[in-house]
Amino acid sequence: MTQYITNQEPVTFPEYLIKDCTKAVKVVRWSALRSEPFFGTIGMGLDIKVGSSFYGQSVDTLAVDGTNLYVNPEYFLAQTIAVRKTSILHEIMHVAHGHHLRRFGRDFYLWNLSCDDAINILLHDSGYQIGEGWTCEFKYRGWSAERIFADREKEDKRIVEPPPPNGNGQEDGPQSKQEEKGKGGEKKEESPKRKKLPSEVWDSRNEDGTKKTAEELEKERRNLSKRIEQARSVEREAGSSPHAGVARAMDRVVSPQTSWISMLSSFWSDIGEKSGDTYRKFDRRAMMSGLWMPDKEKRAINHVVIPFDVSSSVGKEEQSVFIDQIEQLRELVPCKLITIVPFNTTIKQDRIVELEQGDEIPRRMQVGGGTRFSPIFNYIRRMDREPDAVIIFTDLGSRDYGEEPACRVLWASSVPAWTSNDGSYSNHPPFGEVIEVEVL
Repeated sequence: MTQYITNQEPVTFPEYLIKDCTKAVKVVRWSALRSEPFFGTIGMGLDIKVGSSFYGQSVDTLAVDGTNLYVNPEYFLAQTIAVRKTSILHEIMHVAHGHHLRRFGRDFYLWNLSCDDAINILLHDSGYQIGEGWTCEFKYRGWSAERIFADREKEDKRIVEPPPPNGNGQEDGPQSKQEEKGKGGEKKEESPKRKKLPSEVWDSRNEDGTKKTAEELEKERRNLSKRIEQARSVEREAGSSPHAGVARAMDRVVSPQTSWISMLSSFWSDIGEKSGDTYRKFDRRAMMSGLWMPDKEKRAINHVVIPFDVSSSVGKEEQSVFIDQIEQLRELVPCKLITIVPFNTTIKQDRIVELEQGDEIPRRMQVGGGTRFSPIFNYIRRMDREPDAVIIFTDLGSRDYGEEPACRVLWASSVPAWTSNDGSYSNHPPFGEVIEVEVL
């Protein structure tokens, strides 16, 4: 008999059950190493721990924390071979995505649900069988776990009361309250119960179960990047290639994306009229020739056109934070004129607004209809003078792009830009730069 001592009670399993489960997990790992060399390599770096609770946290199915793969033998051995494989790949993908390092105090239950959506969509699109009862909301295809969490958190507002420590092992996740008296003594609508999670991703911790410091977490992030690069090397040597969505997710871990705010700031500061010399920085082209020449300093931006997609599908919260950032950028690098152009399938001529420096950008715009981009660029070509840049706020909900203008174009999207694995679908514009405006 093998005994596992936890912070709660010792749990005992028959030795044969421990061995059978451990062997079954190893079989799946070796199988993944052959068919999915990238994830198989990541999985080989996880220690298998079989039991029903560790560090005071129950393991009803499977769990992972970046170092260990926790498996409940009764649950795992009751699954089909196909679901066993998907389950193990699911846990390995949590590690590869760094989900154990990215919660940052978010609600444990909603964070797990969000991570599961991000993972299960990729598994489904890669042809794997999703287990019964697993969350897999396809509307989140291409979204990061953080973005899914923000959306799920909005839907979870009716959950009103934090629970005592429970089987999920986290003390900071709210628990649904069955009913609560409202004003006047009436009963509020019953809050939805939170379903049991089919698996869990735990925060990274030290061997003694204590929380890691910020420095230790940063060190683990760097180590994870190295593990991913090593796994990619194994994958290349095996001659296989990952699902496009998986590849993008791994790029975010190895080379974290510059935040959309930084990308927008860089775009804004790089447009406009250059006047005057500055020795605060040197001309890079001249430096390549061995000359130390002053660079041109940007004093102001003459004209920027900002078309706003007012179709009913565009994210309004993203629009609000996007406007906030534009307002802040105008304080740093002034813009003499901004033209706001509301559009859906056509330009809303009666709602076009021209703003001089100091005027506030309108925040409420009437919405509705579909989306076409070609009217925007037709409108720009008819302008008396070409703008310095066009910054389009949209959800990329059209393929009618029209003709590329001569000026720079930035697409500020309220949804991710992505391309399907077989290349049959892409919402990525054929010209211009793209940033994803996220509300986290």
